[in-house]
Amino acid sequence: MGIDFSTMSVLTKFLHLNHLFLSKRIKEIDPALSKPHAGIIIHMLPDTPYKVGELAKMLDVTPGAITQATKPLIKEGYLLRENGEDLRTVYLKLTKKGVDLRGKILNEFKKLNNTMLDFLTDNEKKIFLSLLQKITDELEKRIEDYD
Repeated sequence: MGIDFSTMSVLTKFLHLNHLFLSKRIKEIDPALSKPHAGIIIHMLPDTPYKVGELAKMLDVTPGAITQATKPLIKEGYLLRENGEDLRTVYLKLTKKGVDLRGKILNEFKKLNNTMLDFLTDNEKKIFLSLLQKITDELEKRIEDYD
């Protein structure tokens, strides 16, 4: 059974609205912050240095895109850039300010998720989240087949 275009439009619209809400929330935290910046911050764990290439792979972008996107994050004090023993290797690490920012962004994600679902009954939320988890699990399996 395939998905018809009208269903696909609903899914696309849902994702688009989610991104719009998230962008607005991110701007409330720091007006200079963009969604790609927030994506980098939330994918980094505190006290863990990441190679530029590792972040690029995690976010499915080029290392050059990571380098460009992290410049303002370094300038604003959210990230620390360090060279490895091999000068071609560059590590990025969250600063204390970056860890605090990460917490704020994750908190906004939680608030947004609650806001997006607050008009559903508890049973509807349970069904929706269960289906979303099933879809996510299946997509993760399928994407592994491409690697």
